[in-house]
Amino acid sequence: IVGCTPSNKTDSELMNNSSVASSTSDDALNIATIAAEGLGDKLPHLWLNRGDLSQKLMFRSLFLPDADLKNEKPDLAKSYTVSDDKLTYKITMKDGVKWHDGQNLTGEDVVWSIGMVLKASQVNAIYTSAFSSIEGAEAWIAKKSDHISGISVDGKTITIKLSKPVGNFIPVLGQFAIY
Repeated sequence: IVGCTPSNKTDSELMNNSSVASSTSDDALNIATIAAEGLGDKLPHLWLNRGDLSQKLMFRSLFLPDADLKNEKPDLAKSYTVSDDKLTYKITMKDGVKWHDGQNLTGEDVVWSIGMVLKASQVNAIYTSAFSSIEGAEAWIAKKSDHISGISVDGKTITIKLSKPVGNFIPVLGQFAIY
């Protein structure tokens, strides 16, 4: 897996390297090459098992949980609020976060990721358990709606409305990778 590729290396040269490598020339970025031995071209997707170090390094979440998953701090999110009834979450995204291709990370990317995990054939149950409580998730899953009515985006703010409280909603978002 190659995170950032310097211009003076080919893909095959990098993929044949099984160690961590870096380049510090003026025209190249630092790179990390991590061999995923035995997987070939079949990398496990992040919504099934997020435990691999390379997955944690390459894909980020809205929140960054500590080792025991008891406390989270914002990661891709800048801040968040939770309503008193624990049914409405407002998450404000950080400015200047970009994908590998230079495109901005948006609230729509978060909405897309949640929508796709709700329809994934193989997924960690913590995600489906939490996200199934979002208003409109049932209609989305059943293909009776073209969007999840309980999620909206206004600029940098994502609002998620639940039909019932989910006590671990923020910790789940801390483990959930945004694609």
